[in-house]
Amino acid sequence: MNHVAKWSGSSWSPLGEGVDRIVFAIGVSAATCEVYVGGVFKHAGGLPINCIAKWDGTSWSAVGSGIEGLSVNAIAINGTDVYAGGAFNYAGGIHANCIAKWDGSSWSSLDGGVSSVVPYVKAITVNETDVYVGGSFTSAGDVAARNIARWNSITNTWCSLGSGVNGEVSTIAVSGTEVYVGGDFSEAGGLPARFLARWDGSAWSAVGSGIGIGNPVMGVVMALALSGSVLYVGGNLIPYQMPGDFLAVWNGTSWSSLLEGVDDTVHAIKVSGGDLYVAGRFGQAGSGEAKHIARWDGRQWTALGEGTSDIVYAVALSSATSDVYVGGAFT
Repeated sequence: MNHVAKWSGSSWSPLGEGVDRIVFAIGVSAATCEVYVGGVFKHAGGLPINCIAKWDGTSWSAVGSGIEGLSVNAIAINGTDVYAGGAFNYAGGIHANCIAKWDGSSWSSLDGGVSSVVPYVKAITVNETDVYVGGSFTSAGDVAARNIARWNSITNTWCSLGSGVNGEVSTIAVSGTEVYVGGDFSEAGGLPARFLARWDGSAWSAVGSGIGIGNPVMGVVMALALSGSVLYVGGNLIPYQMPGDFLAVWNGTSWSSLLEGVDDTVHAIKVSGGDLYVAGRFGQAGSGEAKHIARWDGRQWTALGEGTSDIVYAVALSSATSDVYVGGAFT
């Protein structure tokens, strides 16, 4: 199961021969059930493929001529459009700094992508016609944008979210006009907001009372997921006066934990109905063994079989089949 695998609800299975190096991103098309994976690999299913590949259920194939660069770190799918972000300069031979779109037949640039001295994209989230992009950059297209920007897929234009945040954005979650961003930063819109912040459509604010006793968010935030008004936060978090390591829950007014949480860093969180899938570096969830991925059903933790042999960086859920796809450093 080289770096990518599928959990059916009862057992694990490989996706053919998998890929030859680490997977950082996975997306599943709701329309076709095709699985797109991104990372630092150069082969998928034994075929020479650069950084992004497609699994159709039986075989691997290239996505055009692929990505020319170091890595694909993020994938988001909206209908037939596949957005890929990472550390690269070209997609399918088209100049596209760190962010590009595949429409099923060809690659295109998002108005030149993002720029800085050493730019990269780590997070992409789609909300209807808006594509939110986060990472490390100072501009998007011709628009000044600190580490977070929004692309409108109808007008094909970039806009900033105020003055952005002062450090890397690793993860984005969106609900309506509210945008939550997590990463390695200390300010949002010039206001104190360490590692986690909220954009309400016009202004930035911290989530909760900020860093201090009683607030669990201290440490780089690497994963966010929304379920209604509930925000799940994961990463390299150190809680205060709470039993749940590396995970925290914000209900709009206060923080809480998921029992004992997990015992090491969280890299990905996905919600499906009443189930929460959490993946990362850990080997335990709650009081039981759960190697690198676990499910929380609202009351208790359960392992997904024997888990994986190494870190899981990405999780994607199929709405059509209820399958869980994971990618990472495991074999």
